[in-house]
Formats: sequence, structure tokens, C-alpha cells
Amino acid sequence: MIARHAAPADAPGDELQELLVPARRTAEAYVAAAEEQARQIRAEACGEARRIRQDARLDADKIRADAEEALTEARAAVVHLNRDAADRAAGLRRKAELALTGAREEAERIRADARERLEQLVLGARQRYEDAVGGFPIKQMALEEQVHALEMFGAGCRQQLISSIQRQVDLLLGDSLSGGASPEPVMFATAGRNT
Repeated sequence: MIARHAAPADAPGDELQELLVPARRTAEAYVAAAEEQARQIRAEACGEARRIRQDARLDADKIRADAEEALTEARAAVVHLNRDAADRAAGLRRKAELALTGAREEAERIRADARERLEQLVLGARQRYEDAVGGFPIKQMALEEQVHALEMFGAGCRQQLISSIQRQVDLLLGDSLSGGASPEPVMFATAGRNT
């Protein structure tokens, strides 16, 4: 009896085993499919990551090349600007030297003219004074007025010389900023002679 009952008890276990085998196979198939799908997704992700890395590297190389080109252009522009500034400074220096030379020549010419005129006036005054020695008080007063006129003329010459030099300095300073103007000639006022 015991043997009878044992056989039917084994039968449901066998059935269960038979049912479990396809379920296990189905589960294994699903797991294998899921693993295969995961491998494909991982492979695609790795490929996409490689492409992204490669694109990023290409972009970085292009940006680096553009930056180096911009830096080279900027350096060339700085060299060009420095050269232009040096040329402009040299040109301004030459103009300043020419203006200063012109001012010195004009000042020397004014000084020589004033000296010559002063000598002529002094000689004329001395001659008239000698003609009037022992003469009249009116002639003496006239001579004193001429001496005064000569002193005024000398002061005027000095003032004109100072003004001319100041104008030349102003022109020199203005020329370096505005492009240059030719110096103005200086005219002396002639002192009146009393006869």
C-alpha cells in the first residue's frame, strides 16, 4: 500500500517539473534576449560615446587652430601698430626738429637785424649829438627823445624777439598735434627818427 501511494505522490511532482522546464526555458530566453539587448545598447552607447569624443576632439582642435590663428593675427597687428607708431613718432620728431631749426634761424636773423638797426640808430644819434654839442637846449631835448626812442626801440625789439620765439615754440607744440604750419615771419616796427 505504501508503494501505491508513493507513485501518485511522485506524479504531481513530475508534472510540476514538466511545467517548470518550459517556464525556465522561456525565462532563460527572456534573460538571454535582455542580455543581448543590453549588449547592443551598451555597444551603441560606446559607439556614440566614441563619436561624441571624436567630434569633441575635432571641435577642440578647430577651436585651438582658430585661437592660434587669431593670436598670430593679433601679434601681427601689434607689430604693425608698433611700426606705425614708431614711424609716426619719427615723422613728428623730424617736423619738430625742422620747426625748431626754423625758429632758431629766424631768431638769429631777428637778432642780427635788430643789432644792425640799433647800431645805425646809435651812430645817427651820436652824429646828431655831436652836431648839437654846444648847441641849444631844444636840440639836447630832441637828442634825449631820440635816446629814449632808441631805448624804446631796443625794448620793442626784445619784446618782439621774445614773442617770436614764443610763437615758434607754440607752433612747434601745435605742429606735433595738428600736422604742422609754417612759421609766421616777424616784422619789426621802425623807430621814428627826429631830425
